[in-house]
Amino acid sequence: STVCTSWLVEAIADISSTRDFCFRVVAYISSALANGGDHSSQPEPHRQVTLHHAAFIFHTLVQDSSSFVQMFRTHFTEEFRYFISISRMKQKLPESSALTRSTVELLQSTKSKILR
Repeated sequence: STVCTSWLVEAIADISSTRDFCFRVVAYISSALANGGDHSSQPEPHRQVTLHHAAFIFHTLVQDSSSFVQMFRTHFTEEFRYFISISRMKQKLPESSALTRSTVELLQSTKSKILR
């Protein structure tokens, strides 16, 4: 079942701690994808789940709120352009993981909307 989240996203857009939360999530995603494409440094399964959750949250925020799109463009353009790399993500996440494809698609969609 689908839940309408746009009203909730708009409600939290003006809360000051939401911006801090977004900063922490971007930092988490960037650090999870750091260290190049070394397969020996793949995130542990629980970190892969956390990365997927972060991708889902960002995707929801960007899909449902122009305020969040603008905030991400203002504060995180460099991170999404240079550090949150789809090719690096594909290298870091195991192909056998059920979450890899979905995580990549969510972040790719989010990234393209922010960098538009």
